[in-house]
Amino acid sequence: MNLQDYKNFKFNIPGSFTELNFPDNFELFFDNEFLIDRRTGKLMEMDAYGLFHALLFFQSVYNSDIKYFLKKLTLSIQKRLSENDDYFIHDSWGKNETHLRFTATLIQLIVALRKEGVFFSDDLIQKLIIYHFSFKEDLTMGKWFFHDSQERSFLPYHDYHFTQSIIGESENNMLIFNTHLHTLNTYLVLKDCSGYEELIRKLKFDFEEGVECLHFFINQKVNFYFKYIDPLFRILLFMNERKRKYKHINWIFEKYLYKIRLKEKYKSPFIFHNDGYTEREVKLSGTNYHYHLINLNDLTKYCILSLKQPNLSDEKMITKIKGIIKKGLTYIQKNKAYQYLMFHNFNAHSLEFCEVVALSMQLDFDNTKLIPLYCKIRKKYPATPLLKGFDKIYLPDININKIIEIQRENTVNEIDTFPISKTKLVTININTGVMNFKDFNNCL
Repeated sequence: MNLQDYKNFKFNIPGSFTELNFPDNFELFFDNEFLIDRRTGKLMEMDAYGLFHALLFFQSVYNSDIKYFLKKLTLSIQKRLSENDDYFIHDSWGKNETHLRFTATLIQLIVALRKEGVFFSDDLIQKLIIYHFSFKEDLTMGKWFFHDSQERSFLPYHDYHFTQSIIGESENNMLIFNTHLHTLNTYLVLKDCSGYEELIRKLKFDFEEGVECLHFFINQKVNFYFKYIDPLFRILLFMNERKRKYKHINWIFEKYLYKIRLKEKYKSPFIFHNDGYTEREVKLSGTNYHYHLINLNDLTKYCILSLKQPNLSDEKMITKIKGIIKKGLTYIQKNKAYQYLMFHNFNAHSLEFCEVVALSMQLDFDNTKLIPLYCKIRKKYPATPLLKGFDKIYLPDININKIIEIQRENTVNEIDTFPISKTKLVTININTGVMNFKDFNNCL
C-alpha cells in the first residue's frame, strides 16, 4: 500500500486530543526537537504515547515506513531524559512547573517502547522514575502522589481552594485524584516490566501507602449536602457551562455555589458521588467536569493492571472499583445534560468515554446499552489508537495479525476493533451500531 491509501486516515491523540493526519501534520506535535502540546506550544510528552501507537498502526496495517517518525519521537524523549538544568519543566500551571501526568505517561511509553525493542539508558530511565515518584507526601491514612511540582511549593495556587489541612495534606496539595491514580497505574506498569526489579522493590512501600489513600476515598461516604442537594445544583452547573451568556447565573455560582461546595467538601472529603458522578479533586470547586471521564478511564486501567498482579491487589477493592465504573458509565448514559457537555464543551475529550467502554469489556462488562452513545461520539471524532486495537500496555497481548486483516478491509474507517482477552476481540461498526464478538480461532 502506498501513501495515498492512508492519507485521510486520522487519529485523535490522547493528551491534547488533537488530530494526527499522518504523515502531513506529524511535525506539528514538535517544536524543533521537543514534543509539545499543540494547543499551547508548551513542552509535553503525553501525546507521545498516542503518537507511538498510531505509528505502530500505520506500520502494521499499511506497511508504511515509520523509521524517520519513530526516530524523531525517540530522539525527542532522549533529549528530555538527558537534560539537567531544565529537567522535565513544562510550565503548564506555573513557571518551572513539572506536570506529573506527563512524566507518568512518559514512563509508561518507555515501557511500551521496550516491548517493541526500543531502549534508552537505564540510568536515565531510573533517574526519571525516581524523580517522578519523589513528588508525594504522607497523609493520615497513607501516601498521596502530587498532580504537579507546585503542590509541594509555597506559591499562591488557586482562587477557589482551601488551604487548611483536611486529612493531613500540606497547604498546596489539592488532592487531585486522577494524577494520584495515574501514578499508581505507572507503578503497576513498571512492575509488569522486566529490568527495574530493584527500583520497583524500593518503591513498593510508597505504592502500598498510595493504595491506602485510594482505599480511603473508595470507602468514604458523602454527606447530606452532596447526597441530596448537590445533584440538583450540578445540573445547573452543567447548564451554566452550556450557556455562559447568562452572566448573572455565573456570578451567583462564583459568589456562592462554588464556595458552598468547597465548604461541604472540607466537612466530608470525597471523590465518588452516590449517583455515579466523580470529582477531579477535593480542595477545588469541582468545575472540571470532563475529568469524570478521565477518572473512569484511570480506574478501569487500574483494575486491568491490578488483575495482572494478584499479590498487589485487593479483590474486594477491585469489586468496589468495578461498581464505581459501572455507576459512572450509567450516569453518563442517563444524564442528558452531561451528554450535552460531552458534545459541545469536551469535544474530542469525549473519546475517553469510548476508551472506557472498550477497556471495561476486559472486566466482563456488558456495555451493549452504551454502544449507541459510543458510535455517536465516534461519528464526530476520529478514533484513538486504542480503539483500533493498538496499545502495548492496556490491551491484551495478542497476535496482531487478527486485527490487521480487519483494519485493512476497513477502508472508510468505520470499524473499531480491539481485543478484550487473549482469545477474543470486539468489532463495532460505527455507522450501523452493530457490535460483534469474534473468537480468534475463526475471526478471519
